[in-house]
Amino acid sequence: MKQFIGLLKMEHRHLVTTYLVLAAMSLIALYIAPLGIVYYYPHLVVEHVRFTILIPLAIIIFISSIIMFVNSFKRDFAVKDIWLHSASPMYLLIGVKMVYQLIGLIVVEACVFSGFFFIGDLVEGTIGEFIVFALFSAFVTIFFYMFLIVFVYFFLVLSLWGLRFVGKFSIILMIGAMVVYFRVLEWIPTESPLQVGKVDVSGLENYMPNFGNDVDVTIVLSSLYIVEELFLWSVLIVIFVGTSKWLERVLAR
Repeated sequence: MKQFIGLLKMEHRHLVTTYLVLAAMSLIALYIAPLGIVYYYPHLVVEHVRFTILIPLAIIIFISSIIMFVNSFKRDFAVKDIWLHSASPMYLLIGVKMVYQLIGLIVVEACVFSGFFFIGDLVEGTIGEFIVFALFSAFVTIFFYMFLIVFVYFFLVLSLWGLRFVGKFSIILMIGAMVVYFRVLEWIPTESPLQVGKVDVSGLENYMPNFGNDVDVTIVLSSLYIVEELFLWSVLIVIFVGTSKWLERVLAR
């Protein structure tokens, strides 16, 4: 645990300024930019402009966190002696980066989420409903982040391995691997034997805030399966640990 906290502090020193700037820019985009836009275009409504900015901004922040992970990875790989002589295992060194990026992502996305409280009657609900909506949004963000970041990590290591063996043609290797990956996703059946332990979460819709008639947003929840979720997370962990072992071999050569 001491190793983990120490490494987390190192990431914090490198990235805290970037995340503070990102949070400040998000707040400016949500609370100041709409006022400026309405000033020049008086026929627009501040709350509507804010809502129009809100969703794309949340997506941009999400993508930015992935890009920052890639940049952090490349920064440390450029001085790979730090990794080679570190007493910490590779999965911990990389895992800390993922965790810190996730923490930063949640904090900045929370700033963006605050915009839902200032869009007038476009969304209506009690404090409790907004809390449920916030927790649901955080869960979805964490879920997609973890699955995406692990596969980005895998493709980063694949690219480094390709550079050692095929040089500039590693980009072709990357594209080929991505094509295979998306083909595999297409072949995955919608129903599988792993769909055991059904948990119906559609009832949460009754505890979500309501979006107004002017907003074309509908929250639809169905079911999840405990066995299937455990299997997916197990596969993700195996890919992460396996990729970390692979990176150790790439660094050693």
